[in-house]
Amino acid sequence: MESSLDGKAAEVSDMDTLGFHVDRFLDLIPSDGSEINLREPLHNLFLDLSTEFLFGQCIDAQLPDDPNNSKDLLKAFNGALADVGKRRLAGKLQSTYYFDSSWKRDTGKVYAYVDAHVKRVLDKGSAKEKTIQPLNPEIWTQLRAESIRLGDQPPTFESLKSLRSFRNVLQETLRLQGPAGRPQRLALKNTILPVGGGPDGQSPIFVE
Repeated sequence: MESSLDGKAAEVSDMDTLGFHVDRFLDLIPSDGSEINLREPLHNLFLDLSTEFLFGQCIDAQLPDDPNNSKDLLKAFNGALADVGKRRLAGKLQSTYYFDSSWKRDTGKVYAYVDAHVKRVLDKGSAKEKTIQPLNPEIWTQLRAESIRLGDQPPTFESLKSLRSFRNVLQETLRLQGPAGRPQRLALKNTILPVGGGPDGQSPIFVE
């Protein structure tokens, strides 16, 4: 969010940041050999790494006093995520969840946390610049140069197919985020599929 997409590769390989949070995690492990349940410390490590990667600032979930109330945020996030799943599974009946007070409460907490970081980053002086430059500058230059080579002629199907950089960007976008959030298939009439049934999945299966 703080940087353009070209910085994300460097952020993923930023071992200093990873080491900082891992060191915090290791400090929580007793040095006397006593037993410790690592479930919560690992959750906090993941939360700190994730928030720093996404927002450029971690939530400090591993600090003893939990200054940013990370447990409450994580509980709200998990609750909102579970409610999203319920709505998708409900299909046309999802309106039955519209008056769920827990949904509004949980999403409100998550939005408030994200909005605080957006406000921190998008100050008045840089908001416009950051909004109009969401792409990796190097990739943007390649796309622009490729489109300029087309000249003033109206694009044709063949000329569009030749735009390799555009095609790569579109394919990578679809790979990361498909056109449908949750693809579904249904049988319009009762049928038998040749495989998919039985203990080994190799027997025919009846689909109603």
